[in-house]
Amino acid sequence: MNKSNFNNYQNKNRNQNRNEVKNNLDLRNVFEAAKNNKYNVFVEEAEKFAKNNKDISNSQLRKFYDEVSSKEKLNKNNFQKVLPFLKVKLAYALGRGNIKQDFYKNMVMLIDETLKSEENIVIFQEFFEAIVAYNKSLNK
Repeated sequence: MNKSNFNNYQNKNRNQNRNEVKNNLDLRNVFEAAKNNKYNVFVEEAEKFAKNNKDISNSQLRKFYDEVSSKEKLNKNNFQKVLPFLKVKLAYALGRGNIKQDFYKNMVMLIDETLKSEENIVIFQEFFEAIVAYNKSLNK
């Protein structure tokens, strides 16, 4: 690789990294806002997430959401099992090209944060519900 090609490669990677940072979910905002009853921040993060991932279809997003949407499906007794399997399903969808890398990375970060404490389960469910709602409004 000559110097010109190497510089082009570096610039391309820098731009990709900037885009990744721009699209990444700010988990501190999501979980801290919910824990401190700052729901305007919580809702803003959900809207930002949905806008950055509006290319996912409503049906694909609902498919993931349906896995965790109720207390019967996701609760303190099973979240340590259900959420890792959701990551597997996300990886499968990524491999099939049904979701983008940014969506996958952000969802995995969200799941990993949720796995840290059972009090995060409700925050995860509510945040995911808000994402689904914003996604629907963006993809009319």
